[in-house]
Amino acid sequence: MLNKRIIIASLLSVVIVTGVGLGLYFGLKPPQQEEIVLTITNGSDTITFTMYDIKTHSKSILSSGGYKKTTGTIVGPNDYKGVPVIELLESLGGLNETQELTVIADDGYKMTYSYSMINGLVTAYDNVTGVELGIQNFEMMLIFEEIDEVILEGGPLRVGFLSDDGYVSDGQLWVKEVIEIEMNISSSIWSVDLYGLTNSSINRPTFEASMYCGTYPHRQTYEIVDGDRTHIYEGVGLWIIISIIDGGEPVDDPHYIFNDDLIGQGYKVILKNKDGLNVTLNFDDIARNNSYILAAKRDSTFLKETVGPLKLVGSGVNSLQMIEGIIEIWLIK
Repeated sequence: MLNKRIIIASLLSVVIVTGVGLGLYFGLKPPQQEEIVLTITNGSDTITFTMYDIKTHSKSILSSGGYKKTTGTIVGPNDYKGVPVIELLESLGGLNETQELTVIADDGYKMTYSYSMINGLVTAYDNVTGVELGIQNFEMMLIFEEIDEVILEGGPLRVGFLSDDGYVSDGQLWVKEVIEIEMNISSSIWSVDLYGLTNSSINRPTFEASMYCGTYPHRQTYEIVDGDRTHIYEGVGLWIIISIIDGGEPVDDPHYIFNDDLIGQGYKVILKNKDGLNVTLNFDDIARNNSYILAAKRDSTFLKETVGPLKLVGSGVNSLQMIEGIIEIWLIK
């Protein structure tokens, strides 16, 4: 019995060694698990992707795009391959209008995108002159390849906004070395109370609509240098918001009309924030003056909850008046 066991064991050893030898001879290797390059989370739900998953995604497309740096330099437009971000989100049930995305880079850098931005509504620029063309339709993409380039700049994965019309977008939106995407409840859902000759309030959708109004676009920008970075704030002139509560009556026009009759009557505008601080301005100084800007965005994204929803900036505002976290606006005499 012992001899039979030894013979059987020997035969098994020969089979195993022979199988391994044949595998090595014919170049066969055990399968290796491909590295995970992207993680998407939605609450407690998580899904991961390898580069193979992304490159072979059924919604992968080819389109063109480029971006404008804060210095004004235009990069592109170039041809890229990628997957629409909104298609990747479908793997976790898709995005709804109460959510936003936080994109995280390999070095820990984060950029938050609102629902409208994820759907491609961002500021466009002429790809030669860099002149701003207002909000246009783009496709928010997770790019994995730049055509005719050996290595994708900012890869292996980066966010980009592509346009069949050849527009370019803000460079801050093109996050490099993306490794994670978080689907979060939007921190941009807010309301600011307004008190004046009439009382009202303004929320984020209404404020954004006034910025990008097709009839009278009121979007204003202001740059603030912080160290070696330049941040671009976006909003509307304070006088635009004051027109909601100054008693001006629209005539054959659905828009609020600024009440010029209040000029010279000694009215004041008071901005109050959630920390109890306030700034008082002369109504006459802010009247139809776009150097006093109520900003809701910084670098194309809505202000974070810690400093939002609104911040006062502009060339007419000194550093002590640049109050942030504004939640109330008063027009008083």
